Amino acid sequence: MKKYVAMCCLSVVYTFFGEMLVFLLADPHALGDTTIYHFLKNGYYIMGFVIVVWTVKVIYRKGFHRNKKELVLDYAIYAVMVMLAYTCTNIVIDTYFAHLV
Repeated sequence: MKKYVAMCCLSVVYTFFGEMLVFLLADPHALGDTTIYHFLKNGYYIMGFVIVVWTVKVIYRKGFHRNKKELVLDYAIYAVMVMLAYTCTNIVIDTYFAHLV
């Protein structure tokens, strides 16, 4: 159970801080259409995909689910957590960081 919670928190933290770091290091408005922006953005999405797949495997393999409904509920909770983290990141970037760069 601890590994499950740690993986969910890792995904949320990576989603939140990774997107802000990519925005601050390679802002498309400041740098234009440069290769570093595309490199960092693609790297962010690839690493995020790896973390999501790893977390889904941890949720499935952990074996503390009694039935399929609990497994589906855990997947749904995880998906909502990641979507909320991504939405909050976009709100924070639009509100605070967009004016700094």
